[in-house]
Amino acid sequence: LVECARTRDTVGRLSGDEFSLILALRDGQETAGAVANSIREILRAPFDLNGHRVAMTSSIGIAVYPVDGNDLDSLIKYADVAMYRAKQAGRDNFRFFTAQMNVEILARAELEVALRVAVDDDQFVLHYQPKAQIASGQIAGFEALIRWQRPGHGLVSPGHFISVLEETGLIIPVGRSVIAAACKQIGLWLRSDIGPVRVSVNVSGRQFMEGDLEGDILAS
Repeated sequence: LVECARTRDTVGRLSGDEFSLILALRDGQETAGAVANSIREILRAPFDLNGHRVAMTSSIGIAVYPVDGNDLDSLIKYADVAMYRAKQAGRDNFRFFTAQMNVEILARAELEVALRVAVDDDQFVLHYQPKAQIASGQIAGFEALIRWQRPGHGLVSPGHFISVLEETGLIIPVGRSVIAAACKQIGLWLRSDIGPVRVSVNVSGRQFMEGDLEGDILAS
């Protein structure tokens, strides 16, 4: 990073593996983009790490004064937002901050808070979609599909919240409750005139990776 900076620029470490580069530029975005590309090229160069040849990539977010903000705290925050957008775009990339990014980040934060409340308040419900045999047309079982009964929003489909559950790890407690609810429903059907029913449940890969399913399967 120091190699990419000039005497009037500033390089510093923010925290962990996050660093900042403050550039004094006349033409703003065009030069900032060129510097970001230079940083990516330099960091890609392989180096020796305890006898192992290693290469790095970088995700870079850029905020420009005074277009994006008039104070240091705002510029750092917005550059951080843009950096995470660069990571979402596949890493080893750079992004300029836009007002739309801030709107999306705030909406994402609001959604995460609402989902944590949803987990605590058990706001998720299961709908059972029948599966039929093509030849006979007879129902062969059901697929358990999660829906979020979000207050003030009605039923929310999983496409709007599953990715956030995955990213935050909330998919683990939600997955447990889904399996428990499906098993409870199977038990109700067994004790009714319907009899034995095969139910499919979608399971997150994180539940397998974190060894969360063994107890659930044994308990079922």
